[in-house]
Amino acid sequence: MLYIPILKNRTVEMNVLEEFTKKKLWGPYIIPLIELVQEKTKTNAKNTSLDEIKELLKENHQQLFIDFFRSTKLNNTQKSIQEYLNKVNRQSGFYITELMQLQEVSEQIVPVISYLSELSTAEINNKLKNDFCQLHQHFIKIALRIQASTFLDCIPVLENLLDKNSYLLIDIGTAPYSNPVFKPVWNAAENLKREKNCTTIVLNDNRPSNLYNKDLKDKSPIPEIDNGLRDYYLQIHCDGFGDYAGITSSLPTNGGRISPAGIYYSKDNNCFISFVGRAAQLSEFSEYIAPSIVESKYWNEFSVNHHKFCPGCQKIEKITTPTDPYTGKSQAIWKGITMSHYIYTMNEYAKENSH
Repeated sequence: MLYIPILKNRTVEMNVLEEFTKKKLWGPYIIPLIELVQEKTKTNAKNTSLDEIKELLKENHQQLFIDFFRSTKLNNTQKSIQEYLNKVNRQSGFYITELMQLQEVSEQIVPVISYLSELSTAEINNKLKNDFCQLHQHFIKIALRIQASTFLDCIPVLENLLDKNSYLLIDIGTAPYSNPVFKPVWNAAENLKREKNCTTIVLNDNRPSNLYNKDLKDKSPIPEIDNGLRDYYLQIHCDGFGDYAGITSSLPTNGGRISPAGIYYSKDNNCFISFVGRAAQLSEFSEYIAPSIVESKYWNEFSVNHHKFCPGCQKIEKITTPTDPYTGKSQAIWKGITMSHYIYTMNEYAKENSH
């Protein structure tokens, strides 16, 4: 099993990347995919995100997929995101120039070739061929992120590009993975895997963008997040799966109200559990949400060792320790906790199921 958590280069996700990398927590079964949405993680940062990634990889032996957010629908997003993604998606060759900044650590980088959904089949196939040729001169391994809706049209080109150093990432987006419409896609992907000896991964976006904290029920599983791909990828003979680690794939919009909630992954039930504050106050994170998680049956699924080493659980325990100044009174912190606990659990799950 190979698991691909997709992280954008925003503060919370970059903190997760840094912590897991420095503590060597990714393990052999997880390769994170960084989806770049802006030049700098923080607008006032001295270095770009690519500089940060380069320095992190120089100091740590870790492999990373690097991709770019593919959309021209950027209303209500921050200006820095709009400006960067307009270059990525409208300027031919811009993203390749960006990737070239990582040549120093090229053995640890797997560049991802992806594309806008509105492109024609001919444009997609030309882009795949041209970008692959350019990148293959500088990087040993290449990933091709193909949208399931255009996958069958790309097969003739994929047959010429894929080899044992390639990753084929089939992105089904928000569609249900078990939809019969995908059967020809899974069959074709299996044939390519067998013929080209490439690694095949299914990516999905399983948390609806319109699922807000205010919609969640306290101490309840979240039916809107279907995590079944964790097991289903085996039925379609892929090597693994990827997702956004319990958070939404959509870009942040400006504004928003305080609506305290914590989301905690249950490995035994393969679902996410919501713990919701009783009032719209940040103090609910430390006074109600964190204690509720620790007292729950879902917390008790995990071993003492898990709680000791999982970065997400470590933070929850700190929040519930009266003598610790770490209060966790921030929805951003809890986003990081959700991601960290889920990713750490996926690594454990992969180890358990790798034999």
